[in-house]
Amino acid sequence: MNNENMAVKVFRTFKRDGLRGINEKIREHICVKEADLKKESYRDFLFVYSSDCKYEQKEREIFAGQMKMLELFNYSTELIEEKSFTEDHLRYFKVFVLGKCSEKREFENLFDKIKILNKKIVLLEELSDFQLYEDEAEYRDKSLSIMAKAKDLIQYYKSVLPHNIGIFLPGLAISGGIRVALKHACILQESGKDVTLFTLDSRQKWYDVDGHIFSVINLKETNLYGCIDHAVATMWTTVPVVEQCSTAVRKSYLVQGFETDFYSSEDPFYVDANKTYSPHISMKFFTVSKWCQKWLAEVFGQETVYIRNGIELEQFNEKKREFSGKIRILIEGDCEAEYKNVDEAFQIVNELDSQKYEIWYMSYNGKSKPQYRVDNFLHKVPYEKVAEVYQQCHILLKTSLLESFSYPPLEMMATGGYVVAVPNDGNAEYMVDEYNCLLYSAGDLDKAKEQIERICQDENLRKKLTENAQKTVAERDWKNIEPEILAFYQ
Repeated sequence: MNNENMAVKVFRTFKRDGLRGINEKIREHICVKEADLKKESYRDFLFVYSSDCKYEQKEREIFAGQMKMLELFNYSTELIEEKSFTEDHLRYFKVFVLGKCSEKREFENLFDKIKILNKKIVLLEELSDFQLYEDEAEYRDKSLSIMAKAKDLIQYYKSVLPHNIGIFLPGLAISGGIRVALKHACILQESGKDVTLFTLDSRQKWYDVDGHIFSVINLKETNLYGCIDHAVATMWTTVPVVEQCSTAVRKSYLVQGFETDFYSSEDPFYVDANKTYSPHISMKFFTVSKWCQKWLAEVFGQETVYIRNGIELEQFNEKKREFSGKIRILIEGDCEAEYKNVDEAFQIVNELDSQKYEIWYMSYNGKSKPQYRVDNFLHKVPYEKVAEVYQQCHILLKTSLLESFSYPPLEMMATGGYVVAVPNDGNAEYMVDEYNCLLYSAGDLDKAKEQIERICQDENLRKKLTENAQKTVAERDWKNIEPEILAFYQ
């Protein structure tokens, strides 16, 4: 902000609120600055010098010179003594420049984790060819020539900087959309990328998923000074943060649904969510469903890359169902979310013969209502246990009216079960009536009951649905989709 604008603001504040108003604004400004000072910092390089008195002074001098040069070329740095070096530093830096401390066995676990995270270790001995200047006077008098001499050093550091990707998430509470973003993170880490999860609010420091570990950065508690090669917004609440991230080179938005529809038109979030589809800055859009691609183009004029969603076939193993005994119907979804239409599912099953059908209800958020006939209520089932639930049920009854991408039917198909569902844009990606599932129109309860009865009575129908469902899920194996994901992020 220039001085003229500041003067105008001060005058307006004085005119409106007097000296007391100006004093309050000054106090607010000081509090904000103090809060920033208390935050952690995400930076590019961490220099760690030895605590050994034989090396400490020399390493500090060498590192100080290199840090100064890196800062001049817009890289962020920090210097610490080896005694202070902990696992927590691995979350906030991309390159670790180490003195003699690199020879200490006590740091081996840290070094191993740095490699797992695809970050980089540089040893002091690797830098012997990069002497910048002999003394401070030379640096002051011949700064341009010194910077020219430093070109090789800067080029070297550029070459070791890992390509890093920041996945921006509202939090780490698991949902279908979060799972997709995390799967992208896993594929990227496997390909050698340094991937960090930036959250709007999360107390976790590390996150384990599918055999991968990621550093987690709470944006409320962190200043972003380090470069982010590719910042990815995932839900609408993360878009303003990515928009304002001045250290991000490339910015993208993973659109997984029309989130405006999650709110009534009177809700302020209705407008805020909608704004994110028309950002003021250059932001590349990509999406997991063709229906999202369509409305992004037609309504907002956004050119969008389409990347299919996949499934972990190793986790959702096929299991043959027997229809000789009691039939178990699974209803899944948050009954508090109106668009999930769970009430209709229970209107259907409440009319079924309780001697023939057993009803299971699985919901992560909403709880069962008194009018629901539920034989087994499954609340907050861990994701790794969800496949077991599907395998124990014969039919999934999925009545959602709106989905970004509907995972439960695909997961049920993968385990060898059957699906009766209301068609929506989110399941139209892969569900075909009478081919791999049976569909019915929302509100037509008699048709829904008829479809359930058909599956139970017609063995030939079951065989056809199973064969085609297995073809469908095979096409959605994440291994087949990895090239699409890597091509976009490259």
